[in-house]
Amino acid sequence: MTATGPHPAFPHEWPADMHPLGWVFLHPPSDAYGSAGIAFEAAQINTLAKHIFDDLGAKLFLPDPHSYTLTISINLTDDDPRVGEPYEHIIDGADRTAVRVNASELPPGLRVEAGAITGTPTQSGVWLVDITVGPRVHYQRPLNDGPLGTHNRGRWVPWDTPLEEPPAQVDLADATAEQRAMLRARLDELDAAEQEEASR
Repeated sequence: MTATGPHPAFPHEWPADMHPLGWVFLHPPSDAYGSAGIAFEAAQINTLAKHIFDDLGAKLFLPDPHSYTLTISINLTDDDPRVGEPYEHIIDGADRTAVRVNASELPPGLRVEAGAITGTPTQSGVWLVDITVGPRVHYQRPLNDGPLGTHNRGRWVPWDTPLEEPPAQVDLADATAEQRAMLRARLDELDAAEQEEASR
């Protein structure tokens, strides 16, 4: 039994018997070579999620993506920001490091920084700034079948990286010689990985 992914950052099906926020732990931190220093099995994921989110009350700050248009008017009325004076606009929902902010052309002298549009404007005028706020990453599920685990895990990728779809399954009876060779090589890799893990 599965349930729909609980957040846009993880839109995939998620086992109903798993903690609803367990997907956060599917891909652990990697070292300089891109290899994970540790990976979690299903029971460990559930234990971690329960302890961190349920027992300790941690919150997951990954806002749903949303967009809005901000009008920035410089030096046109008495209430407007002035050229040469500091300006700041706190971006709605962008007060966490887990979010990304995309903003269209800003007035000269302004920039997006730490969840805000800030800086010192250098030019008068009116700008319509399109702002998009959302998670910095989304989850790339494993591209091969099998249960999630040490040797079959997905990864977190930047939000603007397109997600890959698993290759279409091929019936072995219809497989080409090249496809069968690739399958044999993959099975050999899995066997070697299991033997290495068993020897630890």
